[in-house]
Amino acid sequence: MNEKNICFYHDDTDGRMSAAIVKGNVLDCKFVEMKYGFDENEFFKKYIVSQTYDKVFVVDFSFCEEFMVALGIKSNEFIWCDHHKSAMEKYPLLWNNELKQKTQFNIDIKGLRSLDKSGCRLIWEYFNSPQYEYISIPYAVELIEDFDLWIFKYGEKTHYLLEAIVFEDNLNVFQYLLSNYSYMES
Repeated sequence: MNEKNICFYHDDTDGRMSAAIVKGNVLDCKFVEMKYGFDENEFFKKYIVSQTYDKVFVVDFSFCEEFMVALGIKSNEFIWCDHHKSAMEKYPLLWNNELKQKTQFNIDIKGLRSLDKSGCRLIWEYFNSPQYEYISIPYAVELIEDFDLWIFKYGEKTHYLLEAIVFEDNLNVFQYLLSNYSYMES
C-alpha cells in the first residue's frame, strides 16, 4: 500500500483508545503518542518539513493553529476529533471547520468535535456514522468516557477498568478491550 497515514494521539487512556479505534479502521498507519509540552521544533522537523500524508488523524489532542494548518496542507485528508474546551476556545476557526470560508487556507477539517463526548467516542462515531445512532457504543469506550468526562455513572466498573489500564501504552491492549468488552450489559 502506498498510502502514508499518521495518527497523533494524546498520552492518556482516552487518547490511546482513540488511537486503537483508528488502528482498527485504517491500514498502514503510523501512530505517534503526544504529550503536552513536546518539543515543537523537533516535531516540525520530523513530521511537517518535507512530509506529505494521505490521511492525518489528530485524536483527543490539538496542536497550535500553525501546526494544525500545516498538517492540513500536507495531507489529502485531515481528521480531527477532540473534546477539549481549551482547543475550542483557542482555535474556533479550526473547531468549527471555517478555515475555507474565513481564511486563504483551503483545508477541510473532517472529524467530530464536541465538549459533551470523549475523544474515543468521537472517533468511534466518526468511523461508524451515520449508523452510530442505531448501534451500541462499545463498553470500553463508555467506561473510558465515563472517567474522562468525570461522570462516573458506572461506578466501580469505571474504577476497575481504569485502574487496570491507566499506565498501559500498548494500543493492542486497547484493541483487545474493544473486541472483548464490546457492549454494555443490560
